Amino acid sequence: MASITHATTSDDARRLIAAHGQTIEAFVFGEGPETLIMAAGNGRPASQLTDLAKAIASAGIRAVVYNYRGIGVSDGPLDGLKLVDYGNDVWAIADALGAQKVHLAGKTYGNRVMRAASQTKPDRVATIVLVGAGGEVLPSPETIAL
Repeated sequence: MASITHATTSDDARRLIAAHGQTIEAFVFGEGPETLIMAAGNGRPASQLTDLAKAIASAGIRAVVYNYRGIGVSDGPLDGLKLVDYGNDVWAIADALGAQKVHLAGKTYGNRVMRAASQTKPDRVATIVLVGAGGEVLPSPETIAL
């Protein structure tokens, strides 16, 4: 079960989510009946999508960006990490926010994370947006095996 803590910082959007023995640093903007969780490109911090999240939040949608494991204060095992593990991090965020059904968006590598998340819990996905998804280069054998 995931739990959420408001971090002690001047950034009111920052949340620390404890789940599966790890911490996920998330930033939540806006309120509303709909929740959108966005994943940045691999190795990129949540701040890559912060301006976009704020703009979406201004339209009445709760927008969430987060740091992958090893970025910011997000932590957790990295050895043997698979896309499905990153997908489970997405559902830990949704659970901590009390969001049963969410919109997912992923940029470049983040699109693969969101596809993995959508495959594990398709009943919880309202929509999925893939940005920079490519298609000319096949995914690695590990990704295909997912």
